[in-house]
Amino acid sequence: MIAGIDEDILDEIFKTKIDETKVCEIDIESERVKDLRDNKFYFKKNKASLLYQDHMNPYMNDPDTVIENGYSYLFTGYNSTGKTFAAIQALFSFLRKGYSGHFIVFRDLMKLINRSITTSGEERRNSELLLSEIFNVDLLVIDELGKETGSKQHIAGELESLLKERDRKNKPCIITSNDEYEEIVDKYTSLVSDFASVFMKSYRVFLFDARNDFRKKYRKRWSL
Repeated sequence: MIAGIDEDILDEIFKTKIDETKVCEIDIESERVKDLRDNKFYFKKNKASLLYQDHMNPYMNDPDTVIENGYSYLFTGYNSTGKTFAAIQALFSFLRKGYSGHFIVFRDLMKLINRSITTSGEERRNSELLLSEIFNVDLLVIDELGKETGSKQHIAGELESLLKERDRKNKPCIITSNDEYEEIVDKYTSLVSDFASVFMKSYRVFLFDARNDFRKKYRKRWSL
């Protein structure tokens, strides 16, 4: 999952909780969401918090609690701020403790969904079986929401169905996107999809601090 990293130090990488990564929780039920483009609003010293210390420790330490409560997260913000790495750390923690999990880039997930709809015979059966396995893991990580191509209405409908089904079963997701929350809702909400309702019910939304790239600190030490 990380290119150029020796397997012997993989544990060290994933045990590094990047505590200095600052995030701001977006209160999606208030008027604050209208101020998303004003980064200063979110990154004032008294509003920022540390990702793992304040929010992610249940993922790292107690997957039973995560599953029981159906915790899910949406990580938003610029490239190179640690969104994907943080999601993979949570997934790695689940796998080490014997739980099931899956990491998939969103555009690949949509390709698989489309194959299960448009093909026939063995290819369709294989796609449906793989989708069923992915949809039912204990923790599903969906990376790069917003970078896919195709009909947004179709994409919104399929994604909304998936997320609501996992939410119904108390199966958590972590979704990452470079788009801001407001842009995600605008992009995927349509006449047939009230996409915002998915996040309003059971997601905590975090905006990653654009000034912080934790990888600069660790890349040299982890490289071969």
